[in-house]
Amino acid sequence: MPDTADLKSRILVLGAGELGMEVVRELAQLRDQNLVPGITVLLRPMEDDPANGRRDQAAAVRALGADIVHADLATATVEALSAVFSQFTQVVCCTGFVGGPGTQRKITAAVIRAGVEHYVPWQFGVDYDVVGRGSGQEVWDEQIDVREMLRAQAKVRWTIISTGMFTSFIFLPAFGLVDLDRNKVHALGDWNYQLTVTTPEDIGRLTALAVASRPAFDDRIVYVAGDTFTYRELADTVDRVLDVEVERILLPLSRLKEEAQEHPDDAMRKYRLAFARPDGVAWPKDRTLNVALDIAVVDVATWLRRWRDLGGAPGSEWATPCLSQEVAAKAALPEHVVRSAGTSSDQLEALVRRYYGFWNGGSDAWFEETVSAAYFDHTLPPGREQGPRGLMAAQRRFRQAFPNGRVHVLQLIVAQDRVVGHLRITGRRLGGQDGEVGRGERIDYRATDIMRIADGQIVENWHVEDHETLRLHLVDTAKKISMCRHGRHGRHGRHGRHGRHGRQGLAAAQV
Repeated sequence: MPDTADLKSRILVLGAGELGMEVVRELAQLRDQNLVPGITVLLRPMEDDPANGRRDQAAAVRALGADIVHADLATATVEALSAVFSQFTQVVCCTGFVGGPGTQRKITAAVIRAGVEHYVPWQFGVDYDVVGRGSGQEVWDEQIDVREMLRAQAKVRWTIISTGMFTSFIFLPAFGLVDLDRNKVHALGDWNYQLTVTTPEDIGRLTALAVASRPAFDDRIVYVAGDTFTYRELADTVDRVLDVEVERILLPLSRLKEEAQEHPDDAMRKYRLAFARPDGVAWPKDRTLNVALDIAVVDVATWLRRWRDLGGAPGSEWATPCLSQEVAAKAALPEHVVRSAGTSSDQLEALVRRYYGFWNGGSDAWFEETVSAAYFDHTLPPGREQGPRGLMAAQRRFRQAFPNGRVHVLQLIVAQDRVVGHLRITGRRLGGQDGEVGRGERIDYRATDIMRIADGQIVENWHVEDHETLRLHLVDTAKKISMCRHGRHGRHGRHGRHGRHGRQGLAAAQV
């Protein structure tokens, strides 16, 4: 029974780990907008936690206004779990394989026995239908068992969310795919094989949206992707973003099989072998729910930029730290510079880096150093005051709405007295703007500045921003949920209740 039960709690989230907390956080945002009912989180009993780690976890859950119920998924019987699950209309499983073999089958059996209206199982990974049995990963075979259990009954509606692996996992030293400290990138099987990856933050948001959009995704497989890339493209991205030349090492399938056989208890070697395949572990990003709904997500390049700028510790996207001058400047380093012949560009480049560093939260002194008192904006947005005061006010508004916003300089072109900056602007709306309260909406759009420099300062600017993409990223979540419920959520490729050959595809829609 719930320790702090609220009779209005109708959604039960199993677990509050790395993914579970993101799902709870996003559901809490929707609850506060009256888009979903109350939330309860299932945690292991406190007495099993001598280090008090779960007490901190419970405190974080309660801080989000969620209730708590205690049960041990590893030791509890199907009957005991069913008694807990029966109190809720939806169950979202965010507990992976820590409970040991058979745990996911047991949880699914309890959900079916309880007659829960809707279930999101722990299937945040590869396309198990395509991979099939015998991949070498026993837990993947159990995931296929879960799918067969759900498809064999008609009482519980379900939604499977395929996400690929967590983005951070490809940079985990133990996995051995990307070694950022030694500038090495390994390809598993073939340089043209692909992977799909997504961050827990993005999985949390998209999962919460799917839960809130019932019955739009009932008995469907929903594909999401932060990024999809070949191993070759992964190495190219690391080179470009970190300004390095990585050593590229191919791990052929024969070697991966041999290593897995020689070390049968090494889970990471099994994982490397399982992902060395041409299908089932990746899907086109343009056929995902996030693309169909114009929801910005973190790709590998953006993850790497955060890792680079924050010294290897990307941290929570919900945090709003005060950036040091060093970090603000580092975030503004251009990834590619083109210089015209005969142009002395060092001073111009340094000036523009300080200017963009100011936009990244750097010192006001940088603004005064880089922007002339005679500054003139040739593409002045409506409502903005002309001159440096208007520009300063624009930066203040940006930092207020997006306190962790970043202006990344993708390209810098320097020619005589002109500098062109091609920018990628990312962040989450955590603050207020124009009377609207930010709810963590992610932005990711492009902009371009053409600046004239005179006497060591920016005196003129012609700029253009992709305001349409920005607008779509900030569309109210309630509208996105309504779009899903009315079938206007793109062609992201979903599988029907009867498997891969059931009802497939969603009608294309213009958002």
